[in-house]
Amino acid sequence: MSIPVVETISDPNRLADLGPEWDALAAEAGLEHPFLTHDWVSAWWEAFGAGRELHVLVVRDAGRAVAIAPLMRGRTRFCGLPLTSLETIGNDHTPRNGFLVLPGRDDVWQALWETLSRRGRGFDLLLLRQLPADSPTLLAMKRLGNDSAWLEGRWPSLESPWLRPGGVEFNAYLNTLSSKYRAYLRNKERRAEKLGETKVETITAEADLEAALADGVRIEGSGWKGKEGTAI
Repeated sequence: MSIPVVETISDPNRLADLGPEWDALAAEAGLEHPFLTHDWVSAWWEAFGAGRELHVLVVRDAGRAVAIAPLMRGRTRFCGLPLTSLETIGNDHTPRNGFLVLPGRDDVWQALWETLSRRGRGFDLLLLRQLPADSPTLLAMKRLGNDSAWLEGRWPSLESPWLRPGGVEFNAYLNTLSSKYRAYLRNKERRAEKLGETKVETITAEADLEAALADGVRIEGSGWKGKEGTAI
């Protein structure tokens, strides 16, 4: 095992070339969601990267990628202050984030931290968004930041909605919501009924999935997101 070398990717063309080794690392790391894949990050950057600067860190050992930290540099307001930030690539369309690190390579975290924390780093705030509570990225960055006496703050971010399976009826779930939100849902239901008959369809055949997904994307883009150019 040699000493890891960290490369900084700031050119979008270089990001595109990184695809094969990024995908190989994601497979070896056992990535379980799409939000850290090369396809997702590349598509996100093409849609939302304007006004920001790529700052993807790639850690290599003997030429092989053993870690990737998809980061970007930009300007943000934090606690009312205008700051230069270095943050994970993503927004509300990216409900999971973090760094890709090959299992068993704990030394890589130190290499990443030394790159991020060296003098003249060019940012005021390291902002790591949408990290699950048990994220290795969160745990490692917290430990290394504390060791370096960095100030740290954490707060709950957007949560992905889900229902626990096991026979819970929908009306029982509704009763757990606030009266204000139940009224909001009833209003949406009445508005939908004015457009025609409403019904719930369950997709169980793979052959029907593509058409259902196309309907979902069309509906998602029919409102303000489509007008703003941020729809999926």
